[in-house]
Amino acid sequence: MQPRDTCTRLIQKSGFVNYSISTNKNDYLSNYSDRDKKWDNHANNRDALSCRLFDIGNDRGNNELLKYSEKIDSCALTLQYKPQTNMQTGEVTIKLKKAFFCKKRTCPLCSWRRSMKNFWLIFTRIKEAVEKDKLVPLFLTLTVPNVEVDNLRDKSKDMTRAWNNLMKRKELKSIKGWVKTTEITYSQKYKNAHPHFHVILLVSSTYFKCDEYIKRDRWLQLWQQATNDPSITQVDIRRVKPRIENIDGKKVLDIYNNSTLPTNDGLMNAVLEVSKYATKSSDLLACDDNFLVGYINQIKGLRFIATGGALKDAMKEEHDNLINLNDDEDEDGEEEDDLITFNYIRPIHKYKRSRPTVSVSP
Repeated sequence: MQPRDTCTRLIQKSGFVNYSISTNKNDYLSNYSDRDKKWDNHANNRDALSCRLFDIGNDRGNNELLKYSEKIDSCALTLQYKPQTNMQTGEVTIKLKKAFFCKKRTCPLCSWRRSMKNFWLIFTRIKEAVEKDKLVPLFLTLTVPNVEVDNLRDKSKDMTRAWNNLMKRKELKSIKGWVKTTEITYSQKYKNAHPHFHVILLVSSTYFKCDEYIKRDRWLQLWQQATNDPSITQVDIRRVKPRIENIDGKKVLDIYNNSTLPTNDGLMNAVLEVSKYATKSSDLLACDDNFLVGYINQIKGLRFIATGGALKDAMKEEHDNLINLNDDEDEDGEEEDDLITFNYIRPIHKYKRSRPTVSVSP
């Protein structure tokens, strides 16, 4: 079955074959709300990945892969928003209140929403530590040699053990807190995986003026020893220079979602790096079939984010609620009539507002 046939099947299954291109620009979510423009792009990636997984599963007679494709295909086809009015400015905005998410690790939509949630939790906690506890953030990247996809699971576990051993070193007692995430990139040249850690470390303000300071070359030695791999040649450690005095924490998700991070804000850029997807959708769509299937099997049950020290509870609110992404309380009991509904229309690759039909009595 060709990809084109597969996508046609998915379009028909969505129930939105009979569609019309509206001349009202406000019918489309991308025009209705600036903060929600990314939905279309991530939904397009969802469809591309779902179609591809269906093709592979169909060709190989793999029912599990077909079910996996079906789950991703059903993700967030309908979004329901509640209008909200700013009592001070009179501005009317919308906030997502209802949606069904598949919660699959490789789903582009779920990965995007989860990364936003992680960004909010990590940023607000580190911002608090920097402001109140006078701690200084460092950004650390730890790498290992590339591995074949079939060895990815074992290598990920080895890296976690190496990190745990590293943090037991008395030499690192100056680290007051940390948050660590795993990123896996796909090598187009070698057709294998490059797993690595991104870490934000918190140290005292006197760290750079005392014997506890650890230079880059020493970090490399410590990581080589922890992994028992002297072939490792690259680590990166740098000081993060936050400019958070003018940043309202309540606006941080809008800043993140609209890709307008200040280039001179080291903290926001560091948090962006540690909170992004474990593997980019572009990598999953570009890799070969064997890598994609192997990757899905290898990452099952693996945890790609961990915290310790002063940041130990930074992810305590981490859960699969991909609708509410900040600490704002939500009202219960919204009436369906109060919600604005957008359906994803596959032929035009957009979320379009569903307007109730008005029946006229004869």
